[in-house]
Amino acid sequence: MKQAIEQTNERPWPVVLLTALGAWFAAVPLLIAIGMLLGDMLRTGTGVGIYFIGVLVLCASVVVLRAQGVALFVEQLAVPGLLVGMADVP
Repeated sequence: MKQAIEQTNERPWPVVLLTALGAWFAAVPLLIAIGMLLGDMLRTGTGVGIYFIGVLVLCASVVVLRAQGVALFVEQLAVPGLLVGMADVP
């Protein structure tokens, strides 16, 4: 007789840790790109574009975090996305 193998949806912690580390490393170029694109607006505090991009990044990150069945890397990348979005909205 075959033994029933329990299926769990838990991810092993080393996999989650390494995926989160990779997502944080991928978020660094995101911060640099947004800083280069919006550097003058960030320094002077003028322009509606910075608020629009900040709110857009925040909304996208929240949607990804609330979604079911998202890939682990994308889920971990949404956390730095929240920080980038909050940094863009002064």
